[in-house]
Amino acid sequence: MDRHSPQPRPQTPPIHERKLRSPGSPRTPGLLFATLRGTMAYYWLTPPSRAVFFISVLLAVLALLVRYAHLAIPVVSHYTFETLLVAFLLLLAGNLFKGF
Repeated sequence: MDRHSPQPRPQTPPIHERKLRSPGSPRTPGLLFATLRGTMAYYWLTPPSRAVFFISVLLAVLALLVRYAHLAIPVVSHYTFETLLVAFLLLLAGNLFKGF
């Protein structure tokens, strides 16, 4: 092979044959946050429960209907942004905390 010919790429194994890395390895499939001391902390994301998911979607849809379809829903009409924020924070809590 001369030096200008392209090198063959190594074959990566299919997803079902790949091994998971240990939490101490540099490329862990988690959410990574840097702390002030220079160490890294990993947060594992989990799927939210069905109730949390449906409540957050319902709150988000209600807020969007009030904003764009001009529907009058008693509590949501006065707090559209806050309702959407609560829906997002509820879904975030469902993802960050296992069993929530």
